Amino acid sequence: MEHVTLNDGVKMPLLGFGVFQVTDLAECQRSVEDALAVGYRLLDTAASYQNEEAVGKAIRASGIRRDEIFVTTKLWVEDTGPFAEGKNGIFKNELLRSIGEKHGKSIAQVIVRWLVQREIVAIPKSVRKERMAENFAVFDFALSDEEMQAIVALDSKTSSFFDHRDPKMVKAISERTGIT
Repeated sequence: MEHVTLNDGVKMPLLGFGVFQVTDLAECQRSVEDALAVGYRLLDTAASYQNEEAVGKAIRASGIRRDEIFVTTKLWVEDTGPFAEGKNGIFKNELLRSIGEKHGKSIAQVIVRWLVQREIVAIPKSVRKERMAENFAVFDFALSDEEMQAIVALDSKTSSFFDHRDPKMVKAISERTGIT
């Protein structure tokens, strides 16, 4: 696993496993156990996902020492002061497909490699072990400078995710979780 060194000297894995929208707690625990078995050591969750306990159970069940696992989580909106969820046809993009074919990799692997090669922590989500393994198998190739720049040109300068500052989104999240 490759790591990025944070400002405080802590080493954080460049590739993590996320559990956003994994609401079935048994599935969440199994998925995290599978991800840890594949080799992931960065886990990403949030209070709003309501699955942090399942993540903790999976860590405990894995037998992996806690100091070998890096966990990130997020606060509730009121507690504060890449794959674009498959949107915009990203998994059908011809440029990414052609780069993937050149390297014998999937579009998803090209996207993850593009992120980790730029030392950006990537946290793809999957509940399928074979996808977890695919997303993890990105350290055996490198994108050329030309390929990196071609991918940068795809940036539309707009978020493909929801805006946490949007009052409608904050309301929807709070209603989903029962917090008012």
